[in-house]
Amino acid sequence: MFIKINGNEYELSTKLGISVKIEKKFKLPLTQVLEKISSAEINELVDIVTISANKINDGNFKKEILDNWDYTDLQSAVQELLARLMFSGDDEEVKTKIEKYPVGEKQKNLIRRMLGISPEILSEQPTDVE
Repeated sequence: MFIKINGNEYELSTKLGISVKIEKKFKLPLTQVLEKISSAEINELVDIVTISANKINDGNFKKEILDNWDYTDLQSAVQELLARLMFSGDDEEVKTKIEKYPVGEKQKNLIRRMLGISPEILSEQPTDVE
């Protein structure tokens, strides 16, 4: 996964080792980090990006994020990163993994959107017939 900050491009690793580093930093399983991401502080979100970019001790990288991104840029990058940490592979592999993931269709569609995969069409019809 790649991000752009002020015209500079950085690669964010989505390997399992990054998940381990994030869990260690926040002392929570990755799934709980994902659940709490909407209430995370800005510095926590920046930490997640710096861990994935392997720029943990690079104060200039953090400053570049803080000086050039807005909150939406940061939140979007972190959400996509976490989704890619959970669902890696080519498009077909990711689609299969998402289908098997034990959440509702709305949550699956949110994950699909974060990963740039077309969401499944949800039926507007009720599923129970009286």
